[in-house]
Amino acid sequence: MTSKDGRRFAFVRDSQGRALGDIVVMQPDGTTLREIRFRPPEAHVIGMRFIEGLEWISDQRLVVSGSVNPSTGEYAVVDIGTGKEVDGCLTEGSAWAASPDGSHMAYVGYVPHFTPEDSRRPQFCLDSECGIDKPFGGYADPTRHLEFEGSPVWAPDGRAAAIAAENYETHAESVIVRPVGGKPLEIVVPPGAGGSFGFSSEGKNLVIRVGNGAWRLESGATEFTPIR
Repeated sequence: MTSKDGRRFAFVRDSQGRALGDIVVMQPDGTTLREIRFRPPEAHVIGMRFIEGLEWISDQRLVVSGSVNPSTGEYAVVDIGTGKEVDGCLTEGSAWAASPDGSHMAYVGYVPHFTPEDSRRPQFCLDSECGIDKPFGGYADPTRHLEFEGSPVWAPDGRAAAIAAENYETHAESVIVRPVGGKPLEIVVPPGAGGSFGFSSEGKNLVIRVGNGAWRLESGATEFTPIR
């Protein structure tokens, strides 16, 4: 797995039981830059059962991912300079995405395994706002039951993330947009329009388009407004 700048690559090596795995970071010429023993037994970290994924999210950070149980995943962000975990979250399945510069993460917060279907209240979350101690830290209000579809998508400039959703009771489709540090936007998708969406830039402004509608997030603003 090659870093974004192409100057190093990383892979997971079997640690022979000394850890969940060894993460090895090397230069293209074969020089080893760092070996990270990821979650040795003495760390007493409970989470992913084994490493299933490794991805560069910036030139200095990797995300290590794996399943906790059949419905829950975990993503742990590792700084290759220190070898330490610096961020992470539990997710519903594999619904997780890093912003283009790796400084933010968007994900569907985990729902405890074996939760009855009509009692589920998945949340669309940014950064550390959702967790075991914050089950309803994201979007939407827990009185509503939204099921999210696919993984989050980030705007090219990293100012907002979006995901498709479906209302459990009415089956109405929508797109949820989460500006970083701003007000969420829920866009109802007209019947037959499909749930596809896309971000684009207009100068310093960010635009999201859903069906025939468009909404703009102006430079310095925290809230999307309709484009008339």
